[in-house]
Amino acid sequence: MSFTSHTIYVFFFILSDPPGRCRAPKISNVSQTTMTVNWSAPDNDGGSPVTGYYVERHEPFAVKWQRLTPQAISHPQFTCTDLIEGTKYEFRVLAENKAGVGPPSDPSESVVAKAPYGRFYFELDLANLNLCATFNNVIFAF
Repeated sequence: MSFTSHTIYVFFFILSDPPGRCRAPKISNVSQTTMTVNWSAPDNDGGSPVTGYYVERHEPFAVKWQRLTPQAISHPQFTCTDLIEGTKYEFRVLAENKAGVGPPSDPSESVVAKAPYGRFYFELDLANLNLCATFNNVIFAF
């Protein structure tokens, strides 16, 4: 009596899609040169857990969105630096899972990079014995 062995291969495919849109991000901690972008995970993860996020910035009159995070980041918060004071910015977020990158969120509200309200900034010019104080972008010289 002889036995023939056979190998059977079984493949399982788990199909998933890229995640859905995140909600429009919210902006906080605005200063002359930085802003913090906050968002929530998308309601639809596409059947696979979200593994990271990409953040993009748009300036008025710019044709394209600029990706700020070349690699996906894992937490839903990003501090954008090197902003230009007085410039208006919008931000959007894209979620990623094993199936790929989902569509961008709706853009955040436009926010201007500026000094926070209620803050004083002092500049002392010892050469000319001048003192300048700035409050809400208004300069007072003494």
